[in-house]
Order: sequence, then C-alpha cells, then structure tokens
Amino acid sequence: MAETLYTLHFNYSYIPILLIPLIVSIGFFTFNRWYTRQNSGVNEPRNKLHKKYIANNILTKAVGLITFILFIYTSAGYLIDYFDLKEKYETDNYKTISGYVERFHALKKEGHDSEHFYIDDIYFEYSNREMMIGYNIPLYKNGAIKINGQYLIIKYVTYENGENVIIEIKEDKIKEMKNE
Repeated sequence: MAETLYTLHFNYSYIPILLIPLIVSIGFFTFNRWYTRQNSGVNEPRNKLHKKYIANNILTKAVGLITFILFIYTSAGYLIDYFDLKEKYETDNYKTISGYVERFHALKKEGHDSEHFYIDDIYFEYSNREMMIGYNIPLYKNGAIKINGQYLIIKYVTYENGENVIIEIKEDKIKEMKNE
C-alpha cells in the first residue's frame, strides 16, 4: 500500500514575500503625502523648494506605481499557476510515473544548487530557493525524496519549457523492500 508523502497545496508561507512590493508601494505613497504635509507651501511655484518637491513627487509616485505593478504581476502569476495546476490535478489532467529514484542529488543547505533525480529517465528538479508551485522541499528540510532506490509514484505536469512539476508523491515501501 502506498503512503502519500506530498499533495499539491497552496503555500501560505509565500504570502509575506508576495506582499513585500505592496508594502513598499504603500510606503512610497504614504511618504509622498507625509512630505507634502510636513513642508507646507512647497507645492507653490514661488517656493524655492518647489523644483525639489516636483522631482520628489514624481520619483515617489513612479517607484510606488512600479512596485504596485510588481505586486500585481507576481501575485497574479503565482495564483494563476496554482489554480492551473490545481485544476489539472482535480480533473486528472497530469502524467503518472512509478519507479525507483535514480541519480538522486540532494540540495546542500549552504549551496545555490537544486535537488534533482530521475525515475525511468524522467527528470525532476526543484529548489526551495525560488517561489514555485508544486513540490520543492529538499532533503535537508525533511523532504519526501530521500535516497536512490526509493520506490515512488509521482503525479506531475510538464510545462511547455519541459519542466516537470510534481503535484503528488506516494511511496510504496513494499516494492522498495523487494528492490533491496
């Protein structure tokens, strides 16, 4: 009997990362309003600080707008990817492979590498150093993939760029023992 080790889920730990551009954007817009209130009369053309005010006003609004657009772009991209994979998972629109883990390369805690392995010449690669949908828990963080010879049943989706994204992992200990 196979034990489920991972199932596609929304990773709530990414929310603070996704919110950083929004917080920065709010900060720039708030600073712009605060600066105007602290320096009354600076928005009048006769004031000697007016040119500095105009430059500051344009810069803070531009940076605020750019970071807000970045927030929309990253959040929307993450949510679209998640719901696309979730829909494929729920409608059985994925591939399944089962077999023994081969050529397993664990991610080092201090390195800038990726963790990867093969099952029947199908390549899987992931890293927890990037925000991604699907399985990405390395061995040093108690990941599901532990060693060569581990018998896994993996459900995955292949993106257009050839990347295989894992949406479910099951382990069959009985077949693993037979391999030993």
